[in-house]
Amino acid sequence: MIWHTFFQPFIEFGFMRRALVVCLALSLSTTMLGVFLLLRRMMRQTLKRFSKRQTLRYTTPSPQKRELCFFRILTGMKKRIL
Repeated sequence: MIWHTFFQPFIEFGFMRRALVVCLALSLSTTMLGVFLLLRRMMRQTLKRFSKRQTLRYTTPSPQKRELCFFRILTGMKKRIL
C-alpha cells in the first residue's frame, strides 16, 4: 500500500524521476552554497572586529565622546551632592 502511494509514480513516470533528481541536486547544492556564504560573512565580520583600526577606534574615544563622558560625570556628582 505504501509502495504504491509513494514510490509507484517515480517508477511509472519519467518526468517524476527527473523532477526528483533535480530537487535532490538543488537541495544539496543550495545547502553547500548557503553554508559557504554564511561562513564567509562570519569570517569577514570577525576580521573587521579584530582589525587594528577597529580596536583603536573603540579604545580611544573621540573628543565629543570625552566631553560627553565628562559632562555625565559632573551631572552625576551634582545630583549626589544636592
